[in-house]
Amino acid sequence: TMFEANGGADNAIAAASRTTALLTSLAGPWQAMSPLPTGEHRLYHSVLFLQDDGRVVSITSTPKGGTTTESRSHLVYSPPYLSKGTRPAITSNPTEVKYGGTYAIGTTAGTGRTVTRITVTTPPSATHSTDLNQRFLSLPLTNGAITFPTQSTIMPPGWYRIWAVDNANVPSVAKWVHLS
Repeated sequence: TMFEANGGADNAIAAASRTTALLTSLAGPWQAMSPLPTGEHRLYHSVLFLQDDGRVVSITSTPKGGTTTESRSHLVYSPPYLSKGTRPAITSNPTEVKYGGTYAIGTTAGTGRTVTRITVTTPPSATHSTDLNQRFLSLPLTNGAITFPTQSTIMPPGWYRIWAVDNANVPSVAKWVHLS
């Protein structure tokens, strides 16, 4: 799922778009969401990042000719998946993992649901509206275990967040692992 909430025709408040939208499939379409509140803007240097609990933080930027007092706003967005009933949970996981290693992951899911995969993301490190360190990888959950890639070209060494995702595409709260 991808959420967008920034942009405009120019780096000026008067040219800012208040539109927000959600993309749940690569085939589209974008689904219009509630617009940014009146008086809010998200321009060239604004940032969106995913928190461990699945919510999205949106931070504004200083517009061209603007002052820092115009750019102290942050909003927290709760995506629709947070209101789809009981979320899955990771009940046990390793904190240190190695390339090519297979690790047991304990999970639970809501009534009538099953955990189908573990999604791996990097922590947010956005600047100037871009996160050059962004990574997203889904690992199949097979017999309660996942196997990490064998090469650092797919996942460089470092800290990652893992999320249990159920068959309704609802994620758990993230847990942290260190890959070396």
